Amino acid sequence: MSQSMQATGRVVLRGNGAIAEEELNINVSQDICNGSGRVSLNLTPGWMPRANLDKNFDNNCSPAELASQASNVASDWEVSVSKDVTILDQAMKVVADLPLNKKAARVAVTTNVDKLGDVTLNLVQRGNTNHLRDNQAVNSNVCSVAFALPLKEVIDNDSISADVSYDVLSNDAKVRAYYNNGDVNVKLQSVYNTKSNSANSMAVLTYTTDDIKASVSADPDMNGELR
Repeated sequence: MSQSMQATGRVVLRGNGAIAEEELNINVSQDICNGSGRVSLNLTPGWMPRANLDKNFDNNCSPAELASQASNVASDWEVSVSKDVTILDQAMKVVADLPLNKKAARVAVTTNVDKLGDVTLNLVQRGNTNHLRDNQAVNSNVCSVAFALPLKEVIDNDSISADVSYDVLSNDAKVRAYYNNGDVNVKLQSVYNTKSNSANSMAVLTYTTDDIKASVSADPDMNGELR
């Protein structure tokens, strides 16, 4: 059995001069069930350093503020479990966020379908922060199915991929396309609501090295942010 411990963070610089550590996580993992599963404890420290680069240089890095937040370092935690299972001769991977410490639950079941690829059923409770990218909280319950598009049958390029998902509860259909080339990743996303017939889209450009991850996102009106 293997164990691991990892700390990750993300600094966001906004156009108004505000800079903040918006994502700081500590993860401790342990294999279970003879290596066919894994349990993870995720900690989010209660203090996030921030500063506003204006003439007043507002920040929360004073010794007094550090001391006042010390008791919150381990107050925000959650437990996740992943397990490989076989049901009716179909191999599946189940990932679950347990509803402990007042956390919103999530279950994701992934299996491989011939000529289509991985298909995932997502059942997510409102408030869960592991379903969406960048630890965004889900603002409503989710019951969705997602699958990868078999692009290799029409495009002979391993750098390009795409997936489709549909949420039964919100009526949102999402199409996402990805392009990966070394350190550069481009993501295009379109969302269409089948009930209201409304649509929106956005593009995200990400550059990643061993030590730094930077991304720029924008919608068709050029509204976006740098992370």
